[in-house]
Parts: sequence; structure tokens; C-alpha cells
Amino acid sequence: MAARWISKVLEKTLVLLGCFLLLTLIASCGSEEEPLPLDLEASPILTADRPGSDGGIRFAVAPVISPDKSFASYQLFTKYLAARLKTPVQLIQRKTYLEVNEMLRNGSVHFALVCTGAYIMGDREFGMDLVAVPRYLGKAEYYSFIIVREESPIREIKDLEGKRMALTDPLSNSGYFYPMFLVRQMGKDPSRFFSQMLFTYSHDSSMQAVLEGIADVAAVDSLIFDYEVERNRALGRSLRIIHKSPPFGINPIVASRTTPKGVVEAVKQILLGMDHDADGRRILDLLRMDDFIEPPEGMYEATRNMILQAREMEGPR
Repeated sequence: MAARWISKVLEKTLVLLGCFLLLTLIASCGSEEEPLPLDLEASPILTADRPGSDGGIRFAVAPVISPDKSFASYQLFTKYLAARLKTPVQLIQRKTYLEVNEMLRNGSVHFALVCTGAYIMGDREFGMDLVAVPRYLGKAEYYSFIIVREESPIREIKDLEGKRMALTDPLSNSGYFYPMFLVRQMGKDPSRFFSQMLFTYSHDSSMQAVLEGIADVAAVDSLIFDYEVERNRALGRSLRIIHKSPPFGINPIVASRTTPKGVVEAVKQILLGMDHDADGRRILDLLRMDDFIEPPEGMYEATRNMILQAREMEGPR
């Protein structure tokens, strides 16, 4: 069953990558401005741990969805930044949120798109500078969905006891901290409440784990869930949401505290203006974003309080 799941994930990845490339070609037609060069071999994902000697900028992307799915679109995003900054921008991907946080901590990357939980914990432990946040459908927020298969007898959170739980990443808000908070609110220890907790390291993989019967339940980002269901209506008929969280502040773009302030400001202004030019608009459309805005005051406070409360419920660490 696991082999069949992996095969299906690989098949979906190849189809989606092809769609990204097709959309790129279509979107470039008819543009009134000269389009950006879109040679996908020009900005390879790097594996080195330290900034290069070329004076370029390193931009990391946390694996909210499977890395292969996000590769093409975020490579175009970093190409856009490079063209506007007139400086090389290198795209870096890692498997876990912790790896990205560690690179921000030690200055191995200058900027990153991180998940909300990773931002809150990283900012608390070593400090991050908020640069900008994206909006989807006019809002800079998302939810945690607790999902099961359509035919599952599970109807509410208390029914999850003894079940196999798919989680995204130990630093994910929607895919870890929030479901742990729900269980601890019931006075239960998650490690005993669930028969198994498995980490998939991407929200779409958690959905697939439930679909294939590898897990009974998963906690996933609502934006990823909606995107996957929009692409595959049958998926929406096969999965059911049993719980929806309060809204959370959306995943931000952050800068390492070691990144020069002038560079941070330059990148910030480019992000805030992306929706005002043809190339920027095209990249935003590929990423399903409306635009980038400055983070509203206090947008992460409720989530920060929830995560810290959940950790306090764990007792001494």
C-alpha cells in the first residue's frame, strides 16, 4: 500500500510540474512588457550550507507542499527577485521546517518563506525579521483542517482516540501545534491518545496518507487542502473535514537577523510592488497569491499564545 501511495504521489508531481510549465508559457504570451527569461536550469536548488562568494542572495522555501510541486513556481519567484534586484538569487529547499530555521539562525540563508509555527518558534528562540505576508482571496489567514476519509465513522475530535494521526512537521502550526493543543485541551496526552503519530513533511502528503489508509486522520493547512481539491474534485469527495480551527496569521516571508537592513528593505519593496507589474502579477498568479502586504500589527499574537499554551500543557521539557 505504501508503494502504491508513493507511486501516485510521483505521478501527481510530474503532472503538476508539467502544468506549471504550461501555465508559464501561456501567461508569458500577450504581455505588454518583455517577459523574464524563464530558463529553469539557470537557478538550480543548492545544497551548500553557506552563502557563496558571488554576493548573491539565498532564499529558502519551507516544504508546505511536496518540494517537487513547489520547485518550478518558486524558482520563477526567485528569478523575479533576481531581475528586480539585479543580483543573483538562489533558491534553497529543505525537507523540514527546522532545517530552514537553522539556516536562518546561522545566516546560511538571507530570506525564507516559513510556516507560521516555524516563525513563532524561531522568532522566540533566535529572532527573525518579518518582511511581508501574502494574501489569498483578499485575506492573510488560513485554518487547520482535521480530515478523515469520507466513509470513516469519525465525526469529532474525541473520536480520534486510538487512531493513526498524520502530522506535517514538528514546527507546523496547522499540522502539529493546533491538533496537539486540541487533544491537550481534553486533558489527554497526544502520545497516548493516538495509536500512532507519523510525520509526512508536507500537507499534500498527509492528505494522501489518509486517502490511502496509511493514517486515519490528518491535520492540514486549509489553503493546501482547497488547492488540492480544486485540482482533483474526486479528492474532495473522498475526504471529509471534521474540524476547522480559528483563523491563523498566514505563512510569512522573513529575513535572517544577519541580513543587511538595506537588503531587507529592498526585497520588501519589491514584494509589496509585485502586483503592479506584468511579470510580478504572473508569478503571483502561479503561486495563487493576490499580493504581498506588510504584516498587520499583532497578526501572530493569538497563534503565539496558543502554541506557548500547548507547550506549557506538555509540562517540564
